[in-house]
Amino acid sequence: MMFMLYPSLIITTFKLFNCEELDSSSKESTVLVADMSQRCYGNPHLYYMLLLGLPMMVLYVIGFPLSCCYYLWKHRGDMPGSLDVRTDLTVEEKYNIKRNRMSLYLLYHGYKPK
Repeated sequence: MMFMLYPSLIITTFKLFNCEELDSSSKESTVLVADMSQRCYGNPHLYYMLLLGLPMMVLYVIGFPLSCCYYLWKHRGDMPGSLDVRTDLTVEEKYNIKRNRMSLYLLYHGYKPK
């Protein structure tokens, strides 16, 4: 579910910071591209940037990819490979590894081993 929502969350986050200067001679001519009636860094825009934009940036833009990388690193031993070759694992351990592989599938299925 997060992989479907992630692109639109990122776009929405960066739209809060996307300002454009209409007239170089005036500081007040900087407007928000998503809503040209809003002046950038004014009262409503500044509150949105601080209360919505920064937490979204930390959680979605930085936090979600880092948590995926951490999860992959933590379970790097559970990546694809043949479990039939391993004789030191019990049936329950093999089941747990297969279950973890299924949860990791969306994170690693696009990458090919060297």
